Amino acid sequence: QGDLNGALQSLRLAVRFGSGTRRTYQYLGQVVASFLASRDEPAAPVDVWGQLVKIGPATPEVHYRFAIALLKAGRPHEGIRALRESVRLNPRFGRGWHALSHFDEGGRINPSGSWSHP
Repeated sequence: QGDLNGALQSLRLAVRFGSGTRRTYQYLGQVVASFLASRDEPAAPVDVWGQLVKIGPATPEVHYRFAIALLKAGRPHEGIRALRESVRLNPRFGRGWHALSHFDEGGRINPSGSWSHP
């Protein structure tokens, strides 16, 4: 049985003591999101990544993963905001720019093709 709150508290402590890395957030989020998705809780990955954004707000990868979860959940405007934050934090973050290139300014999918997880 998984303990989401316990895992997030452990991550908060790791960040507080400087042991959290970009990969730490990425792996923890993926594990938790996969676990919750396997239990048919589709909104849970958005909630998990949202909490990880609060824990590691300066990590472009976390904002990117949060954006992907939002986009998959049908929340494009929020997803685009999270993508923009990922590239604001790191202007050379290619995956963020690539994902943003699939949307116009109004948050609609560009006519050149459909969005899929990059």
